[in-house]
Amino acid sequence: MTEIQVPTASGGRSKISRVEAVDLFKFYVLFFMIQGHLFRAYLLEPIKNMNWYGYHEILHGIVAPSFLFSAGFAVFLSYYNKKEHYSGFGKAFFDRIRRTLFVVWIGYWIHLPFFSLIKSFEAVSQGKIIEFLKVDILQCIGVTILFFTFLAVLSRNEKVLVIGSGILALLFFFLPSLTKDIRIW
Repeated sequence: MTEIQVPTASGGRSKISRVEAVDLFKFYVLFFMIQGHLFRAYLLEPIKNMNWYGYHEILHGIVAPSFLFSAGFAVFLSYYNKKEHYSGFGKAFFDRIRRTLFVVWIGYWIHLPFFSLIKSFEAVSQGKIIEFLKVDILQCIGVTILFFTFLAVLSRNEKVLVIGSGILALLFFFLPSLTKDIRIW
């Protein structure tokens, strides 16, 4: 178990242990994500029409929220374990931004229509850019971590960070209904 320092109400710091069950949870979510995508890609249609496959799809629907939870929990642990990394625009800040942008990049790389970059550019030039620009869970995780990181560094105050994170969480519920009719293409 890894010890993590968290602030107490008296202004001191106490230790909490990293929950190893969360690491196991992340493993199972990753395993179930891969298994679900394989089922969708390779099972025959008659098998997909069976009752059990419908239950599988319902359960497979928890993969993305589980990734969000896992990422959020990891950022929470990182923030409390390495608060000094969130104190300014130093090397640790830019390393975190680079790693987070890599997650977003992977999300878009997965959307490339072909393994060949030349063929992918040709597909994009033929108007198939919408598929490439779709936003999935990796982009959501990356952008959320970016917002949190910038908010933590700019606020430098835990109360402001908690309030700002709460406001961003509320926007998560209200923005979809406000933006559902906006079309760029």
